[in-house]
Amino acid sequence: MTMESRVGGVSATTGATAVDVAARERAYAGTSYFGSLDAVRAVSVIAVLWHHTVIPNEDLPISGRGFLGVDMFFALSGFLITTILLREQAASGDISLRRFYARRSLRIFPLYYAIVFGCLALALLSDSPQLTAIEDSAPQMIFYLTNWFPTISLLAVSWSLATEEQFYLVWPPLQKLLGGLALVPMVLFLGANQLVNFGLLFSDSREELEILQVTFTPIILGVLLAYLLHHRYSVAWTLFGHRLVAPGLVVALLVVISLPSSETSMVGAHRLVVHLIMTALLGALVVAEDHLLAPYLRGRLLVRIGAVSYGMYLMHMFVRHVFVEMFDIADAISLPLTLFVAVTVVTYLVAELSFRVFESPLLRLKPGRGNG
Repeated sequence: MTMESRVGGVSATTGATAVDVAARERAYAGTSYFGSLDAVRAVSVIAVLWHHTVIPNEDLPISGRGFLGVDMFFALSGFLITTILLREQAASGDISLRRFYARRSLRIFPLYYAIVFGCLALALLSDSPQLTAIEDSAPQMIFYLTNWFPTISLLAVSWSLATEEQFYLVWPPLQKLLGGLALVPMVLFLGANQLVNFGLLFSDSREELEILQVTFTPIILGVLLAYLLHHRYSVAWTLFGHRLVAPGLVVALLVVISLPSSETSMVGAHRLVVHLIMTALLGALVVAEDHLLAPYLRGRLLVRIGAVSYGMYLMHMFVRHVFVEMFDIADAISLPLTLFVAVTVVTYLVAELSFRVFESPLLRLKPGRGNG
């Protein structure tokens, strides 16, 4: 939820209309901003808002799959973070952990902790059940542990931020110390995560803890995609290089997400296939930047929503709560689409204000340029 679409390098695009592997490779290696990825973040956060405001239609499975927006965020995060690390390592022979953590901290911590400590301060002045719930779970929120120790509050969504923070804590030092060998523990963890996904481990408690579902699988698949493209394996460039691949994968993703599932959270092969298609889609979007969906994914509104998606993700449950409190809950349930639109628009406006007034001045302090 926090990743930008920018990585190290010089901005470049390609106008190729056919599969020109060499041209695609050169363009990718020199690209610092992938033009379609802000839209991916925008669609992902809108899907999450849909999930939290609209009651799914039992006859339309895709209507209850908005939670998969978080999975796409994870895949995007794994890909961009690893691409940044690999490019820095290739260019300088090392990775500056100090600079990496300074950049991530300036992007993630200010808004997150402003909200957490702001709620804790308000909890001293109010007996609101929502604020009390945040106060009760303050330790796990402050230390990013809500994916292991869930909270039932307006900041319950912080479990995904905790997952990403734990990834940031472990992966860059591993990449710095081990280089390519760092993939070994990653692949092993991916295997363990799939044992949970297929119900061979922790099947009784899988639904109770987000961390025991498949949250790390899309992150690790994003890592593997970054390696695949960084080392320019020809099969990847051939598969992803055609302009038709991205729209084809979007169709495939929508079809698979629309299939019925025996469990609400989608597990086993169904969830794994979704993650694989998501990862392949990211590959197609960055390898063939002139794909057929590019004109639509680079629209000003989608790009802007993607830019402020972090704030939207953190604050949308507060906005939803205000709307539900303002109107009778029965009205909110009977008008879910109205609630979704209202929450989305107001959340965007609040996030835009936060980004311009609070976040942007801090982001200008980030060391280095063009590294996400």
